[in-house]
Amino acid sequence: EFYETLSFHFSQAKSLHKAVDYLIKSGEKSLSRYAIQESHKYYKKAYNLITDKQNEKENERELLFDLLIKWSLVYYYRGDFKEHTELLKRHENEADLVNDKEKRGMFYGWLGFVLQFRMELEDSFRYLNKALKLGEEAESQSLIGYACTWLVFSCMEGLIGKGAIYGKRAFEIAKDIELDQYLYFKSLGGMGHIYYQQGKRKRISEIAKRLLDYGTRHSNVRCMTVGHICSGYHHEIAGDFPSAIKCYQEAMAVSKDPIYKHWAGVFLGTAYLSNGQLKEAEAPLYEVVSYSQKYGYGILGTIAYAADGIVLIEKGHM
Repeated sequence: EFYETLSFHFSQAKSLHKAVDYLIKSGEKSLSRYAIQESHKYYKKAYNLITDKQNEKENERELLFDLLIKWSLVYYYRGDFKEHTELLKRHENEADLVNDKEKRGMFYGWLGFVLQFRMELEDSFRYLNKALKLGEEAESQSLIGYACTWLVFSCMEGLIGKGAIYGKRAFEIAKDIELDQYLYFKSLGGMGHIYYQQGKRKRISEIAKRLLDYGTRHSNVRCMTVGHICSGYHHEIAGDFPSAIKCYQEAMAVSKDPIYKHWAGVFLGTAYLSNGQLKEAEAPLYEVVSYSQKYGYGILGTIAYAADGIVLIEKGHM
């Protein structure tokens, strides 16, 4: 409960490592309470403390990359992929100077994952494979799990079979790392998205149930949001668009993060469109398009642009 006070105290005392440590702890605490902007503020302050120094020592570089890795989760939930890409690219040349292979691998993993949202799939795949290789060299199950989870999403365009292999490997690891809730629901969510593209309705239903049960049991709103989205996939494949719409609406209602809200929003818009509800489809699609333009959410923006184009054509706005 005193993280914020301690971070201020050590910042004033010019004790860099302790100040950054408590700012990171403050950021993690805020993120767990879904206070994303507050969390971002703490990480930004910690980043400024480190980068304001004239000469960077090796232990400070390790501290910086530890910060970048943890801050990346905040950027992800904010859905600010433009700024996140710029931040990671700014320090890419220093990454190979980081001695800790697991830390270096997580940095490349986050960079690869972010580039997937920017539709830079070739580079995304390359960085994530680099992260996977480092995970295997370091024998880090956590890093291997993250790299495989994120590779699922980089394989959505033309490499679905390969993505399913990565997804299964990630989920097996996630089951063994019980404390990492993100790894559990993200690996399952990735598999749900693959089964949606493959039209495997029964498997998506099983995944949706697992996610909703896990999310309820652990009071994890993010997991529940992804569960509702997968439930929507299940109904959409069956052609039951009214039920799919309800699931996507539930996902948006429980979501606390921009990224999951807009993920649900684009599928809500396309489900409305498929159900012939053009008027209702317009608002969520336009919101995703606007968000994509501002924050570089290219992968969902592309879907929203296409669907919004159909709405405009149907309305005669050529």
